[in-house]
Amino acid sequence: MEMTTYNTKTFWPSFELDMSAAKTSVAIYSPFVSVRRLERLTPILRSLAERQTLVCVFLQSLQSRSGKEVIEERRNLVEKLRSLKVHVNSIPRMHEKVAILDDTILWEGSLNILSQNDSSERMRRIVDLEEVIKAKQEMVVCSICRKLIDRRLASNVESLLRQLVAMRRKTKLTQRDLAQLCELSQARISQIERGATNVTLETYCNLAEQLTCRLLLVPTNTAPFVVRVIEENPSGEG
Repeated sequence: MEMTTYNTKTFWPSFELDMSAAKTSVAIYSPFVSVRRLERLTPILRSLAERQTLVCVFLQSLQSRSGKEVIEERRNLVEKLRSLKVHVNSIPRMHEKVAILDDTILWEGSLNILSQNDSSERMRRIVDLEEVIKAKQEMVVCSICRKLIDRRLASNVESLLRQLVAMRRKTKLTQRDLAQLCELSQARISQIERGATNVTLETYCNLAEQLTCRLLLVPTNTAPFVVRVIEENPSGEG
């Protein structure tokens, strides 16, 4: 495990360098946000947005006794973050000061990344996959990301079902034929094809096998290449 400890002065150059270099994701857990600090980080956030790097921020929810000025300032800062394509989450009683970059670098300690001014703090930079995974498991998940993932998953399931129906028709099998091959009822096959029931991965694999197909998981960056190969050689020959 690679771990380095930073004080307030040495933290910012190193953190901003890490943040600027992020390629896929940045998650910042900071109870508070200030005008001064957000202005300092805005150029980096704007650059990340232009590169379509996912940025999620987690702030402590304001208490009910917060004054009007505090509430108005928080509202303006949240709007500013959202204008920079940042996912903003409000978490009751949140106190962690953590940042996770590209799921590979973990920053944690006592410094509020989005509001620190002139206080004396310490932060640790950890590069260790196990530590990052452990930290992510302990932290709150972005509610906006969760909704996006749910929608993407639903879209992928719909696409899979359309392909299974197309393959069934291509092989000239009726729903009853497929049901017999899979040892399911015709009503169950009908529900599956309409997306009207939950389906296990085992059932999907069984359906695909009976239709002389196979479900494959491929890395995202290779998916376009795999699709192109299949489209250019649909028979699988050669």
